[in-house]
Amino acid sequence: MYRTGDRGKWAADGRLVFLGRNDGQVKLRGHRIETGEIESRLAEHPDIAKTVVILDTDRQGEPRLVAYVVCHGACDVQELALRRFLEIRLPRQMVPAVFVMMKNLPVGPSGKIDRSALPAANPVSQPATRAMDEHEQTFAALFAQVLDAAPQSPDDNFFDMGGDSIRAVRLVHLAKAAGYSLCPADVFKAQTLAELVAISLSDNTSPRSPAELSDVLLPLHIGNRSPALFCFHPKEGHGWSFASLASHLAQEQSLFSLQSPLLADVNHALPSIEATAAFYIEHIQRAQPSGPYHLLGWSFGGLVAYCAAAQLRAMGEHVGLLAILDVSPQNKDMQNSLSISPNNGTNVASPSREAQISHYHEALMKTYVPTQLDIDILFFSSSHTTPSQHRAQLQWSAFTGRALKIKTLDCRHEEMLRLGPAAIIAGEIQRYLQRFHHETPPHSGENSHG
Repeated sequence: MYRTGDRGKWAADGRLVFLGRNDGQVKLRGHRIETGEIESRLAEHPDIAKTVVILDTDRQGEPRLVAYVVCHGACDVQELALRRFLEIRLPRQMVPAVFVMMKNLPVGPSGKIDRSALPAANPVSQPATRAMDEHEQTFAALFAQVLDAAPQSPDDNFFDMGGDSIRAVRLVHLAKAAGYSLCPADVFKAQTLAELVAISLSDNTSPRSPAELSDVLLPLHIGNRSPALFCFHPKEGHGWSFASLASHLAQEQSLFSLQSPLLADVNHALPSIEATAAFYIEHIQRAQPSGPYHLLGWSFGGLVAYCAAAQLRAMGEHVGLLAILDVSPQNKDMQNSLSISPNNGTNVASPSREAQISHYHEALMKTYVPTQLDIDILFFSSSHTTPSQHRAQLQWSAFTGRALKIKTLDCRHEEMLRLGPAAIIAGEIQRYLQRFHHETPPHSGENSHG
């Protein structure tokens, strides 16, 4: 349902595209973002005089952040320098995909910036450092299909050009269709066009792990410690947001995230939370055949993680950590924090893929009733979320028979994996895992405490 102050536009195919709010608050990939915060950080750069950040869409209709920048005097600050400047000050999802350098920002009669008069954002790459070979030219064309910009250099970086997890999955499928061997993990590891070409053409004499080959299981960090931590995605389906945890966990701790198969194929719909959990367990066990299993789920993913824990227990496996971020079973109030629905109460022909995935997972949340499970839950609560901690305690303890171990974070629900809250979450998880590794003898059965 749209509200007064929401901004949008009609796409060429008749869809109504949500572009955020007039108060500077936008929603991107499930994250609620204050564009004013990005503008403030950009203004800290010594060469920047003025800036405005908006949510726009690329030619494929995918949302992206665009920063329009005016420099002091005749400075020649590069887009890459601005990107690196923001990457150390803001979480990844808040770094604009495109930077547009301007002499002045358009203003209206009132003297305020006229956002409607801003020019279309057409990202350009740096000049080529060398000519591309045949395979690099093919990959440049694939980059252009998913990024709305054609790379000019073999050293152009997929993520610096505006790539994200959805576009990475799309790139992999286009590359496979063109006859190249590539998997999502390659895109996150290599990133540059030349490195991706080299990987796709390599003999691959060393066998790839099932996790590397999977579109569903993303290896965010591979350490030398087993068992790994497996993270279950929120309703938008993306697993990349859990990368903010990696730098705060021990270097030897492996971290994987699960992504919805709907990101790659909108027809791959799993009919229930139970079916989703079973599907993800198959992928988890390809990477780690036996327990103990450490599970973390955010929002929709919290329900799936709980269900997966119950199924693993039923299989005779040992579940170590079960951590849940800010969701309770049968939580009607949760609907207050759900995404804007382009197809809810409005006559819109076709919502975006992200909206379709979100709405489908919302429907699964509404129908899921957890089974009884004697297990401890490490629960992270947003200070801005309803229901209260007391109500979350009652709802979960009705199914577990145990009190929650609650940690409250001073942030909104959608901000829980920003760098600050993520550091707190990772710290609590790391303390638990350290105790677990010291106190629990190696085994896979479920005869000990869970």
